[in-house]
Amino acid sequence: MKEPKGLPSFFNDNFIQFHSIEPDSKLTALRRGLMDYYETYSICLSTSNNKNYNSSLYEYFNETKEGISLSQIKGHSFLIGYFSSIVFIHLSFEQFLFEVLETQSPILAKLNLDKQFDLIKTLTGEIKNEPVKNRKYVDYSVALNRVQQLIEMDNILPPKFRLNNKYHFLKDHIETLKQLSILRNDIIHSGKQMLNRYTYEFFFVNQLMPLIREYLNVNPPSPYLERELHCKKNVINEISNEKLPENYNDPNNYKDLCKSLKRINHFKELGRASFHNPINMLESIVNEEQKKMIEENHNKPLRENADLFVNLKQEKLGHYDMNICPCCGTKSLTSFDSWTYLIDNKTKLHTAECVVCSYRVNINIGEPKDFGIMGTELFKFID
Repeated sequence: MKEPKGLPSFFNDNFIQFHSIEPDSKLTALRRGLMDYYETYSICLSTSNNKNYNSSLYEYFNETKEGISLSQIKGHSFLIGYFSSIVFIHLSFEQFLFEVLETQSPILAKLNLDKQFDLIKTLTGEIKNEPVKNRKYVDYSVALNRVQQLIEMDNILPPKFRLNNKYHFLKDHIETLKQLSILRNDIIHSGKQMLNRYTYEFFFVNQLMPLIREYLNVNPPSPYLERELHCKKNVINEISNEKLPENYNDPNNYKDLCKSLKRINHFKELGRASFHNPINMLESIVNEEQKKMIEENHNKPLRENADLFVNLKQEKLGHYDMNICPCCGTKSLTSFDSWTYLIDNKTKLHTAECVVCSYRVNINIGEPKDFGIMGTELFKFID
């Protein structure tokens, strides 16, 4: 068989292997995908005049005479977040599937076989043992199907050929991985359509984030992917535990649905800010002496600079309050952007932002306190 044409020797001779990089390429891709998902965080609201609804209309929906419909995507920033999050997360799982297959047998990852091939014969070498070193990997769909077969045939395979039990979580997420591939392929090959905001959120919250939770559980814990938060919440766990309904336009569910979407976006913002947080949260430090040294030499100067900046904002820019940030734990979360209500002539704060990690919320998304993120209210009346 004629080998496929490869790269010019100049390229082939100058590859760097990723063996020593931690986390590896698949988890690096996952981090980028998570970051892009978190950055689709939204705090915009519009007011609902429909008496059937007890809260403001979240931007995922439009109100029409017929009821509630799903909003269209507006803005290129969301478009880029949509594309990038799906492509990078798909890339991470694609590399993971090939890693699982190669560990079992290189033939499974790189050799195209008849769809009804005998798995046991392949693993025991009875299938023609063609060289696979320079072959391309099989398609994602083929790799997924082979991993699924290995799991489903676990009781039939001889013990030494059985897939490690830690990978069996994939059997409950086959359809999600297929959907992820369909969305990725449409982006790469066409780019002419995309899920609207609510359906995209539904896919991540109900399907993809629970899969990512289990995926990370089979890898060593890494602060690169899950940063410690001062509020002691875990972003992926919190989002995975939420469930969004397909029946979004039921007036009886609308109030709870709005609360769920606000909660999800609160944790997306914590996740986004955590990846920008310069404070060392000491996630993987167990030595007390080392913790003290990092606090003194790294964290303390950052917190002191933040204190000066916050005081400047209060004195010159009219920032009203100062709170401990639930993300980085620095007393650098200032509230500002006041608004006077004409009905009772009272002024209320509308926005809060941390000068260290960039965590930012406003009154439209609700108080972090309502979701167990903080113990104090941010958006207070100031007169």
